[in-house]
Amino acid sequence: MFVWALIGILGNKVLIKNFQRRSKKMQKIAVLGAGISGLATAYYLKKSFPSSEIKIFESEKSAGGKISTRTEKEFLFEQGPRGVRPSGKGRHFLQFVREIGLWEKLVPSNKEAKIRYLFLDGKLEKLPTNPLEAITSKTTDGAIGAVLKDLKTPQKDNENESIREFIERRFGQKIADNLIDPVISGIYAGDISKLSASETIFFLTEPERDFGGVIKGLIKASKSKPDIEESFGEIEKSALVTFKGGMQTLVSKLVEILGENLSLGTKICSLKKNENKIEVTYGSEIFVADFVVSTIPAFVLNEILDGFDTKLNSLLEKIVYAPITVSSLGFEKNVNSLTGFGYLVPHKENQAILGGLWNDQIFDGISPKNKSSFTVMLGGACSENFDSISESEFTETALEATQKHLGFSEKPSVKFSKVWSKGIPQYNVGHKKIVEEIQTVLKDENLVISGNFIGGVSVIDCIKNAKLLAEKYKI
Repeated sequence: MFVWALIGILGNKVLIKNFQRRSKKMQKIAVLGAGISGLATAYYLKKSFPSSEIKIFESEKSAGGKISTRTEKEFLFEQGPRGVRPSGKGRHFLQFVREIGLWEKLVPSNKEAKIRYLFLDGKLEKLPTNPLEAITSKTTDGAIGAVLKDLKTPQKDNENESIREFIERRFGQKIADNLIDPVISGIYAGDISKLSASETIFFLTEPERDFGGVIKGLIKASKSKPDIEESFGEIEKSALVTFKGGMQTLVSKLVEILGENLSLGTKICSLKKNENKIEVTYGSEIFVADFVVSTIPAFVLNEILDGFDTKLNSLLEKIVYAPITVSSLGFEKNVNSLTGFGYLVPHKENQAILGGLWNDQIFDGISPKNKSSFTVMLGGACSENFDSISESEFTETALEATQKHLGFSEKPSVKFSKVWSKGIPQYNVGHKKIVEEIQTVLKDENLVISGNFIGGVSVIDCIKNAKLLAEKYKI
């Protein structure tokens, strides 16, 4: 008994000593970027290292990054993510929301948000919501054959396959063109002929890898335990959740928590390696950090590195971003005769937009009663001449497409666009290898790279990865 007690005491002393050593090395921490990745990372680092000085550098005058809520004439528009899917790995997000005290501000989507459409052969087609609809729906034409194809297709290493290669091999071209292509455009604004299947639709590639087939694997995987077993009740059944006041409410809460750590409107001039420290230069001042976490885009980080292995620069240059424009339209009457979340457009339809969302039907409080509100996505990795198109031209294109697709001629009282020339990082085939090489170059450095080009592009991914990062360096 005495021996085990002694081992326990010595073990605790070792842990405490290691923690003190780590804490000493982490006395001054710099976080680059105040998007959701940077804010969540700073939040968790602050919890792990309460005695450390943490400084968050953000070049813009406001925090949030791609999360940006704008209100015009009582219409609330999201210029970035408009909500979070609460089911599955969304539990990580719900856990975070409860932890920071925003649970009471959560707003579940309306039941209409589960109704979706595809633009096929020149008109909107409703996606099925039950098995009977699936039999007759044009959107699932060929689905039975696709299932049979998957059940008969032998297992293959899918590590280096594009989404198109994987889906066509297992389900056929029709499913790739009509269903997967528009869905992926809605998430990544990407090209399924280039995007990596194993890095983006891993929920389909992993079942093949582990069980030999997608359908067979999905059935078996459905019986496995989730990452977080804690249940969050009815809200998990919602298609999406947001906050009262929009997604900006999440940012505002984190700004409130991290206020003293934030340095907004502060552009970093250089990140210079100096022995076992890193000098963060901004304006005429220098913050000498023991540890730096970068959550800024790869192309921005690449411009400020000084004294690091030049291989890091060449790797960061390989990270690809897709351009995306988010156009917002508000109407003083209800101009939409359909009910639902919105629609996506396959590239084969040769339309000017990627899709449209019917904001007033997704969440309550988004727009005044009996008035229509739309968000339209344009651009993407397959777009041509994106940089030559003006903001106003994007807005007019979005309006014309929405009027044509929904069949109305009314003019909006509110219209504007947000253009992201380098909007969404592309997890193309080879992206995983680039990230692994970046991590190898930095394995002995006190610089860690995080953000939405490493570990996933969603709000959930960014928060989950922030927590994992802080936990990794705690001991």
